[in-house]
Amino acid sequence: MKKKAIVLLSGGLDSITVLALAKKQGYACYALSFDYGQRHNAELIAAAQIAADYQVEDHKIIKLGVEGEHFTIHTPLIALSKAEIIKQGVALGVDYQRTVSCYSADEQGRACRVCDACRLRETGFIEAGIKDPTRYQKS
Repeated sequence: MKKKAIVLLSGGLDSITVLALAKKQGYACYALSFDYGQRHNAELIAAAQIAADYQVEDHKIIKLGVEGEHFTIHTPLIALSKAEIIKQGVALGVDYQRTVSCYSADEQGRACRVCDACRLRETGFIEAGIKDPTRYQKS
């Protein structure tokens, strides 16, 4: 029987990398996304598409407030820089074009290039020496 992992899947760069890592490590993955009243649903749409692409066992989108039995939260990326996360994801075959990190993405999921998340993401790709596949809004 495979070990099970619940992956918090936001639809962004970090969470898709964690999902790819867990799959590579042989886990049966269950994706959990939160609808916390985002200004738009681009993140949740991206999360659903990623969950389907990675063939997770199940994907739940819930409002805040999770109750359940004892569990352990693993944070395999917490000590890594964005560049290190991106490099690891690329090595795992992650398609970062499918992710949304922007706090102000438009309805098509295109990033603003101005918010903190966009700037961190763009810097991460530059520092990793990898072409940024992010779809940005036209200026």
